[in-house]
Amino acid sequence: MKRAVVVLVLVAGIAGVSAQQPPAPPPSVTNFFNEFTTEWVHGNPNLAASTRYFSGAEQDAFESQITPETAEYRASRVALAKKGLEQLATFDRARMSEADRLSADLLQWQLHIVVDAEKYSDYSFPLEQFGGANVNLPNILIVNHPLNTEKDAEHYIARLYLVSARMYEAIAEAKKLAAKNMIPPRFIIRATITQMQQFIGTPAAKNPLVTTFDQRVAASKAVPDATREAMRGRAEKIVREQLYPSWKQGIALLQSLVGKATDDAGLWRFKGGDAAYAFALRRFTTTSLTADQIHEIGLKRVAELEKQMDEIFRQIGKTQGSVKDRIAQLKKEEAYPLTEDGRTQIMADANAMIRDAEKRAALMFDKTPKAPVEARPFPKFREANAAANYTSPPSDGSRPGIVQIPLRPERMTKFGLRTLLYHEGVPGHHFQIALEGENTAQPRFRRVRAFGAISALVEGWGLYAERLAAESDWYKDDPIGLLGQLDSELFRARRLVVDTGIHAKHWTRQQAIDYGIEASEIERYVVNPGQACSYMMGELKLLEMRDKAKKTLGDKFNIRDFHTAVLSAGSLPLVQVECAVDAYLRKATAVASLPKGEQVVPVYHEPHHRQLFAHDTTRILEGQFPPGDTSWYHSHNEPILYLTLSTSTQRTQNLGDDWNRGRGGEGGAPAAAPPASRGAPPAGRGVRPASTTSYYDSPITHRIQNVGDRLYRFMAITNASAGDESGSDEGFQGRPELNNRWFRAYRIIVPPGGKTEPHRHSGEAVIVSVNDGKGVAVGPMTWEFSEQGSWAWFDKDTPHEIRNTGTTPLEVIEVDVRH
Repeated sequence: MKRAVVVLVLVAGIAGVSAQQPPAPPPSVTNFFNEFTTEWVHGNPNLAASTRYFSGAEQDAFESQITPETAEYRASRVALAKKGLEQLATFDRARMSEADRLSADLLQWQLHIVVDAEKYSDYSFPLEQFGGANVNLPNILIVNHPLNTEKDAEHYIARLYLVSARMYEAIAEAKKLAAKNMIPPRFIIRATITQMQQFIGTPAAKNPLVTTFDQRVAASKAVPDATREAMRGRAEKIVREQLYPSWKQGIALLQSLVGKATDDAGLWRFKGGDAAYAFALRRFTTTSLTADQIHEIGLKRVAELEKQMDEIFRQIGKTQGSVKDRIAQLKKEEAYPLTEDGRTQIMADANAMIRDAEKRAALMFDKTPKAPVEARPFPKFREANAAANYTSPPSDGSRPGIVQIPLRPERMTKFGLRTLLYHEGVPGHHFQIALEGENTAQPRFRRVRAFGAISALVEGWGLYAERLAAESDWYKDDPIGLLGQLDSELFRARRLVVDTGIHAKHWTRQQAIDYGIEASEIERYVVNPGQACSYMMGELKLLEMRDKAKKTLGDKFNIRDFHTAVLSAGSLPLVQVECAVDAYLRKATAVASLPKGEQVVPVYHEPHHRQLFAHDTTRILEGQFPPGDTSWYHSHNEPILYLTLSTSTQRTQNLGDDWNRGRGGEGGAPAAAPPASRGAPPAGRGVRPASTTSYYDSPITHRIQNVGDRLYRFMAITNASAGDESGSDEGFQGRPELNNRWFRAYRIIVPPGGKTEPHRHSGEAVIVSVNDGKGVAVGPMTWEFSEQGSWAWFDKDTPHEIRNTGTTPLEVIEVDVRH
C-alpha cells in the first residue's frame, strides 16, 4: 500500500507542476535571426546550395536550382530586406545580451546596404569579365558545387541545364541597361567579348564545365564508370546545344555596343555617378571617408613603402631603375617556365607553402579552422581576367577551403607567391572565414555569411596576415621574399590612389596602368568600384587596434589573445570590430589588475564553487557565498542546472563590464521563490530547477558578490557534452519540471516510510534533496539524504529507488543528465 501511495503522490506532484503552464515567452531576437535567415536563404538557391543550409529533400531541391538573374528577383530581395528591418526594429536592444546586440547591429547594417543599393543597381552591368553572369554561372558549378556522390553529380547536371536560361535572363537585363546608355567602357566590353569567346572556343567536350565534372566525379569514385560516362555525355550535349548558343547571343549584344561605348572608365561618366561611388566606398570600407581622403592616404602609403623597398633593394645590390622596374626584373628572375610542367610546379609549391604557413601560424593563433585548405588553378578561360581568391568550405565538410590562382604569364612567378598564399589562405582568409563558419557561438546567418561579407574586415585581415608574416620573421634571410610582401602592400596602397582616381578624379585606364597596376586589375576596379579600397583601409584599422592594445596592456599584451578577439568577433563593420577589441581590452585589463594570487579559473576551480563529484562530462558543484564575499572571476563553458537552496541578494560582473544590479540567481538563473524573510532557506517546492544552456555556444567569464545579509547557497550540475535532442527519457515515465537538450529535472515527493518504484534514466541521474527530509537512494550503492543539499549519483540505465526513512516528507529533484 505504501508504494501505491508514493506513486500517487509522485504523479499528483508532477501533474500539478505540469498543469501550471507558464505564459508564452516573448519572441526572442535569436529566434528572429534563425527564422529570417531561413526565409532569406530559402529565396536564394545559390546560397542554399553553397552553404548546404537545409537538409534532406529540401536541400536536394536547392542543389538542382540556380538563382534567377532578373530585376524582379533583385526587387524581391530588397522587399524582404525591408521586411527584415521592420521586424528587427521591434526588438529592444537594451534587453539583448552584448553578443545579440552586436549581431543585431550587424544585420541592420547589412540589410540597409541591400536596401540602399537598390537605387544604384543600374550602375552594374550583368555581362562583364570579372563578376558578370558569364563568370559567375560557370563558377557556381566548377568551384562551388560538390561532387562527392552520385546524387551530387545528378544535381550538377540539373543545374547545368539551367545555366542557359539564367544567361538569357542576364542578357535581357543587359539590353534594358543598354537602352538607357548605362553600358561599360569600350575596353571592358572588348575584354568581356574575348573572355566569352574563349569560353566557347573549344569543343563542348573540352569545356571546363564538362572536363571538371568528369575529373572530379572520377576522383570521387562514387559513380560507376559507365554511369559517369553517360552523365558526361549529357553534360557535353547541354553545353553544346544550350550554353554555347546563349553565350553567342551575349557576345552579339556586346559587339553591338562597342561602337556606342567610350573609353571613359569611372562612375563619374554617369549622372549620379558621384553618389554611386560614395555609396560604394561606404559599403566596402564601412567608413564615411571621402574619395579625396582615401586618395591622400594612398599617396602617403605609396611614398613610405617605395622608400622602404628602395632601401632593401640597395642592400641586395639592385640600385638601377625605379622600384617598379626592379620589381619587374625580380619577377622575371623568379619566373616558372610557361609550360604544363611549370604550371604543375607552381601549384605544388603553393600547396607546400600553405602547409608551411600552418606550422608557423601555430605560434600566433590559439584558434585555427578544422577545415583544410588547398590551392587550385583557375580554369584557363578565366586566367586572363581573374584575381586570386578564396572560396570557403561548406559546413558539412564536403570540400576544403580553396585558394584559386590565375596562371597567366605575369602570375607564373615565385616572387610574391608566399605573400599571396598568406593572404588568401593561411593565416589570412582561410583562418578568418573558415573559423567564422565553425564558430557556433555566432548566429547561423553570420557563420554562413547569409547577407554577404564585410570586405573591409575580410580583406583587411588578409592584408594584415601578409604583414604579420613579415613582422614575425617568416622572411628571415629572404630579402626577395620580404620585397614580395612589401610589393603586395604597395599594390594595395596604389589601389587606393587608382580606384579613387578612376571613379572620382577622371583618371584614364592608361594613367592607372602607368601608375603601376596591371591592366586586368584596372578592369576589375572599373566594374567593381570601391572594393579595392577595402584592403588597406581595413588593414590600417586593424593595425591601429593592435597598437592600442599594446599601449593599453603593455607587457601583458599577448598577440594570440588579440587574434582570438578579432577572429571571434566575426565579420563586422570596422567600428563594430573596434568595439569587440575594446571589450577584449577591458577584460584583459581587469585580469591584469587582479590581486596577487587570484586568477581567472574554470567555475569548478573557483574557491566558492566546491566540486563534489565528476564523471565523464558531468560535474556536481556546491556554491556557498557568505555575506560580503566575492568570487574569483570564473568561466562558464558548459550548460548548467541550478538549485538555489538559500537565497540572498547578489550581483554579478562580467569580465570587462561594470557590476550589475543585485539579484537572486547565480549566473543569471532565477532564484528560488521568495521566502518569508530575505535570506531564509527555501523549503521543498520553493527550490526550482533552473538552467543556463547558452554557455554551450556563448561562454562567459564573470564573478559574483553576495551583497545580502544571509548565506547564498546553491547546488549546480554541469554537462560538458553536446546534449541529446531525443524527445523522451527512455528510462522514466514521469513528466519533467524542466526539460532541455542537456537536462531533464523531475520533482519527487516521498511520504514517510514510502519509496519509489525502481526506475532508471537514459542518462546519468543526479538526485538532490531540497528539503530536510531523511532518506536514501538505493542502487548498486546506497546514498544518504540527511539534510537539504544531500545528493546521489547513478550511471545511465542503472536501476535505483528512493526511500524515505524519516518522519516527514522527503522532497528531491532528480536530474537526467542528457548525453
